[in-house]
Amino acid sequence: MNLEQYEHAKEIAETFSRMLLEKYERGAKEHGTLLWQHTDDELLDYAIEEAVDQAVYLLTIKLNKQKRKP
Repeated sequence: MNLEQYEHAKEIAETFSRMLLEKYERGAKEHGTLLWQHTDDELLDYAIEEAVDQAVYLLTIKLNKQKRKP
């Protein structure tokens, strides 16, 4: 990996770290629970819900872009 790639990876890692901590804090305030105290089944259900949300957002962006094409 060259220096330019390293700096790019470092920027991504720092951005992700900041975003993770902010999201985690919002979730902790919103739910008021300790994440690790949820059962594996609960966490799996939450993760599936998040995956569905992500697909909806991505497909909406794709459809919006297709509609804007000349």
